[in-house]
Amino acid sequence: MADSAIIIAIVSLITSFIATLLSALAAGGITLYSESRRRRQEAEKLISKYKDPLFLASGDLVNRLEALIEDNLTWLTINGVNPERKGNLLLFTTFTFGQYLSWVWILRRQIQFLRFVTGEENLDLTEILNRVAETLYEKDDMKPFRLYRGHQFAIGEIMSVREPDGSLICMGYAQFVRMYNDTELEESFRRWFEPIHSGITDLATALPAQGDDMWERREKRYKRLADVKDLLETLRKQLKTQTKRRWASLTNVPEFQKIGSKQKQTQTQTQTQWQIETGNALPSTSMSGQ
Repeated sequence: MADSAIIIAIVSLITSFIATLLSALAAGGITLYSESRRRRQEAEKLISKYKDPLFLASGDLVNRLEALIEDNLTWLTINGVNPERKGNLLLFTTFTFGQYLSWVWILRRQIQFLRFVTGEENLDLTEILNRVAETLYEKDDMKPFRLYRGHQFAIGEIMSVREPDGSLICMGYAQFVRMYNDTELEESFRRWFEPIHSGITDLATALPAQGDDMWERREKRYKRLADVKDLLETLRKQLKTQTKRRWASLTNVPEFQKIGSKQKQTQTQTQTQWQIETGNALPSTSMSGQ
């Protein structure tokens, strides 16, 4: 009997230990899953918050690149050209590059780089952003506007400012122009934009070249801009698709369904009260609007 009691006690102890271990493993697994899901949801919210500014900034840059590609920039080399027109071209082109890089930098900083987000759509977004960055620093002596990765990060950082609530945004055009023209900020601000500024000048001075290869030279010179423009248009399509899918998914959220249900309930109660008081059916919206 004593041996049986000992065996039963040992079995009970082992069973209890195994049950406790399994419970701990299950609790740990749930905690890890919950934490992973929480991090992903936070990243999704941040992407949703910043993709609209990124969409607009990429649109501004696309429009600027299209203007550069289609415009004959030889007028920049003509003596007596309106300095305000020339300054506007140089400054606004530089700003649109900086504005785009600012929102990319902010997005990456806020979610600690997109590669940690496992959503398929966001991985596609990451891929497009990386391809834009790679195209900007691709080595080719015939392609102006080369920006190294570090250059891109630096421009994004110095173009970003903090709001009173601590959130990051891109600085406005007026502030950019003021800082760009400030001689005291030559080393800390303006010098980072030199590849963009000189890129425009390179395009203008390359176009007047004579010879059979003139158009080939022109095409090579504009190749980087054209490639970046195409990638940015792809980026904008991706962002637009994500926005549409997000709004579509919101219609399935219980809170939205409750709102719709309450609206229908209110409409039904109004119709019933009307019928009780008048004995007639409530006129339709289309009829009452006539």
